[in-house]
Amino acid sequence: MDCSRFRELSPIRGSEGKPKVLRVTPDEPSVSSIRSLRGIGSVGVVIATSVLLLSIVASAGTLRPESNPPGEPPGTAAGTNLRFADAVAQAPSHRSPTSGGANTVIGTISGLSSPFQGTFDPRNGYLYFPDSSLGPLAGDNSSNLTVISGASQSVVDQVFLGVYSAVQTPTYVPSNTEVYVPNQNATGFSNNVTALNSGDQIVANIDTGNSTSPTTGVYDPTNQYLYVSDQTTANLTALNDNVTVIDTATNSEITQILVGLDPTPGVYDPADGDVYVPNSDVSETNVSVINTSTDTVIATIGGFASPITPVYDPVNEEVYVPNSEGLNVTVLKGTSVVGFLKTGFGPATPAVDPATGEIYVPNYADNNLLVFSPESGALIATIDGGATDLLSETPTFDPVNDEIYMPAENPDETSGFMDAIDTATNTILAAIGVGSSPQTPTFDPDNYDLYVPSYDDNNVSVINAGPVSTVSPPGSYPVTFTETGLNNGTYWNVLLNGTILNRTIPTITFEGIYNGTYGYVLGPWGDENECGLNEPSIYGNVTVAGRPANVAVSFQCSHASASSSGILGLPGVDGYLLVGGIAGVAVVAAAVILLLRSRGPRGGVPAPPPETWTPPSPPPQS
Repeated sequence: MDCSRFRELSPIRGSEGKPKVLRVTPDEPSVSSIRSLRGIGSVGVVIATSVLLLSIVASAGTLRPESNPPGEPPGTAAGTNLRFADAVAQAPSHRSPTSGGANTVIGTISGLSSPFQGTFDPRNGYLYFPDSSLGPLAGDNSSNLTVISGASQSVVDQVFLGVYSAVQTPTYVPSNTEVYVPNQNATGFSNNVTALNSGDQIVANIDTGNSTSPTTGVYDPTNQYLYVSDQTTANLTALNDNVTVIDTATNSEITQILVGLDPTPGVYDPADGDVYVPNSDVSETNVSVINTSTDTVIATIGGFASPITPVYDPVNEEVYVPNSEGLNVTVLKGTSVVGFLKTGFGPATPAVDPATGEIYVPNYADNNLLVFSPESGALIATIDGGATDLLSETPTFDPVNDEIYMPAENPDETSGFMDAIDTATNTILAAIGVGSSPQTPTFDPDNYDLYVPSYDDNNVSVINAGPVSTVSPPGSYPVTFTETGLNNGTYWNVLLNGTILNRTIPTITFEGIYNGTYGYVLGPWGDENECGLNEPSIYGNVTVAGRPANVAVSFQCSHASASSSGILGLPGVDGYLLVGGIAGVAVVAAAVILLLRSRGPRGGVPAPPPETWTPPSPPPQS
């Protein structure tokens, strides 16, 4: 009997993480017993079969690891469900500045204090970031405005705007090339909007009233007015929720327009010349519509749930207002509600692709980014945050490479990422490692760079955005990871040099990697219950030394259902193979028994005893 089919019964993973193959060779006593079955009875067949089955079960039980190998991080043994957050947290950091290669961090600017969303000034190529905590020039009670040069990627100035100041995101006004900085004062001192010229010198302080807290202004290029929503200061009893109108030609206040409670920054609709101001207080359910020709409220639209800053879509000329205490985004056209975009709870302010008009809504509650059609309002894509948790921040659109950048972080909030999303396919191209608690980034169109403020790490990461390059710049080389074993179309991830790439094809290539040794982390990947990593660890190192580098990654999939309960403690396919082997042995044993019973002893048909044997009679004589 040929027993070679029993030599490789099933792949079983050993304690060092590599798959082990259970081997039963013809030289083992249990198989030798089967080979000599012709010389024993049916009882011997049963005994031999029992010995074989017991040896298989015992061997399988000893090869299955019960826990992670010593020294390995939790959840990293091959064949287990990897928590990628653990992998990222324990992976070596490689975020040193590099140059070249799209969607890579090329610099980190320190010296800020809990910065948040900034503004780009095209007149001088500077970026202005508010410092929300104590700045180095502000003493003990104030914040600064940090000025960064896009050309040198360095801090060139920090503007002190007064004691007890709380700087908000500025607005650039092209008509006079000045930057307008809202300056809130929570203690009741003077609140104002500060105008800075191209030399970052203060040219005007425009008072908005003691009981107001001015927010980011909305510019109307037709009348050159700036509309600043004023929120009531929390510790004052006076309710002075209005919109201050500033004439940027004279840097003076024109009027104040009374609106609802806690108005947030609005949005300008160039199609009808109106400004839409959400009133965000929990007791408010409306949006005030201001006609900029008359500077009066022409409509108050109800039916909202604590609306926040909206966005304008130039393709369909509609305004999208997120409901921060609701489950949708309200769609406005003129002064009418024309539809709703269904989301999870508390959608953030969307971003709009100006070329297609598609609306990208951060859905923080469900950790995804929802993409809606501007024509029908239908959901056309759901982009899952995957290994990263998306934040309740507004995405930023890059008009050069047609990508959307969405702030995210790992689940334990120790590391930040900027998810780069291809708007053509609505898939995440890369999760770029930045500082923790990243805020809405600011795009520098002069240098094709993206500036990402880190609220917790007190710095700004600079990402080389712009055109996507498929060729590494001079002096750098591509690093390509090639996988085998995953099912077709299964996603997988690799973290290298602070960037995570996600693909559903067998190759992942990082461009623009310079000479050196870099640590990488494999995972997560799809079908984790079926597919195990056929490598010693999810961690590894790759060395770039004057040429492209390649890393082979092997997976092994069982092709079993993730819900399979297994047999005899083995996963689905392993258990079924074991049962198949048992059945095969049983069939062979039965065949041998039948064969033994159907044949007599060796030597053919036995002769009768000599004393009873009589020779046959001769034929009769003729």
